[in-house]
Amino acid sequence: MTLADFVRMLRANFRLILVFASLGLALAFAYTLTQPVVYTASSVGYVVSTNGSVDPAGADSAAMSKLPIYASVVGTTPVAERVIKELKLDATPAAIAPRFSVVPSDSAPTMTILATGPSPEEAQRLANAVIGATAAEVKALDTYGRPEGADLSTPLTLVPQSLAELPGAPSSPDYRKNLAVGLGIGALLGLAIGFLRKQLDSKIRSVADMEALIHRSVLSVVPEDRELDRVGAAGLVSSRTGPVAEALRQLRTNLRFVDVDKPPRSIVITSANAGEGKSVVTANLARVLAAAGEEVVLIDADLRRPMLATLFDLDPGVGLTQVLAGDIVLADALQDSETENLSVLTAGRIPPNPSELLGSHKMQALIRGLVEDDFLVMIDAPPLLPVTDAGLLSGLVDGAILVVAVGRTYTEQAKLAVKILNQVGGRVLGAVLNRASARTIGSVVYGYGYESYSSDYYSAYVYRDGERVEAKEAGPKRNRVKRTTSRVGRG
Repeated sequence: MTLADFVRMLRANFRLILVFASLGLALAFAYTLTQPVVYTASSVGYVVSTNGSVDPAGADSAAMSKLPIYASVVGTTPVAERVIKELKLDATPAAIAPRFSVVPSDSAPTMTILATGPSPEEAQRLANAVIGATAAEVKALDTYGRPEGADLSTPLTLVPQSLAELPGAPSSPDYRKNLAVGLGIGALLGLAIGFLRKQLDSKIRSVADMEALIHRSVLSVVPEDRELDRVGAAGLVSSRTGPVAEALRQLRTNLRFVDVDKPPRSIVITSANAGEGKSVVTANLARVLAAAGEEVVLIDADLRRPMLATLFDLDPGVGLTQVLAGDIVLADALQDSETENLSVLTAGRIPPNPSELLGSHKMQALIRGLVEDDFLVMIDAPPLLPVTDAGLLSGLVDGAILVVAVGRTYTEQAKLAVKILNQVGGRVLGAVLNRASARTIGSVVYGYGYESYSSDYYSAYVYRDGERVEAKEAGPKRNRVKRTTSRVGRG
């Protein structure tokens, strides 16, 4: 992982890290409140010669060599017994000994006694008592075994040099340290969970994910918007600005460059699963293609769950199945939409054998005839994984577009859908990433961890008669006259 990848991961998981860091901070604060308040006082003892002269620089090698021996006496039971006796404590040596410790110096014959207590006064008394008890015990050990009345002087001895002062603040609990540790652990845990979640995520979430999977370009990223579901005359083409309209226009433009030498004239649009928005994308793509002057015939070949009659507010009773069965001619089945240059062939009655109808020679002849009449044929096909219909259709047309729902379609599902298209000789023109969240669309387009781009980009333009102009040049809004051209008789 590069530094840039790490930074993007931090940005992508910022909220998660913030939540866990806050939780760690709160838990650390709660834990600190439960800890007893402890004060620490310190006293200092010096190893000196018997004449009272002190070697402040530690030059006296004898004093320095004696210092570790004297320091080892501090934690012994006799010292603890002397402290208990002096302070008149109701405690055992084993209970009082853990409350004090010694820190010998490396450069001078001194040692520091650290003593703790629940109050400043108790810590101060204990520190002073320990240094005095240690000095007395050291003298007793140095003169041990001498006969009564003998000289008890020694070459070196330990004397209290600096008595403990009253501590002004508790030494424990350390709020700053505990809160910093809690904050750090919480943030690291949030980062680890974010990293693990990314590693285990098997859903398609970006353009790079999809292009690496299908080895084809992603033709457009369509944001999630209720505008896409508008019915009839209130379809997308009536909305001249906005991210959704721009995404569909980008799809229209990219289709023209898929194969400049032999541009596709018949296209199947399908998805891996149901509910990924392929019918809505197909309907609105047909609208923007027709709005650009292309003569389009849109066929609803989803004979199991047809949607185009609903989206265009058309009569669902007569359509593709009747044409393929020979009950009516194509000219009578085509219906005009509210969009100029766009005719729709609805699904018609639901047949018992959709796969046989869609894979028939009559279906192939229908598509070929429309293409020869210079129509651009757009076919809304069923999803690939549940049924075989879209696979059969992809072998009859110039190419297929796979619609994938961002964050909903699994990688294995999309991979299997592409495999099905390849097995039947279908040509994958590219993919459309649909229902991308407007908040995270930057991550979808540019990769994991990027910020979303703003829709203000689109607000700088308006559309007039199908042409984009700057908003400041648009002038007052004018009503457009709706025109419809009948497609009946063509085909």
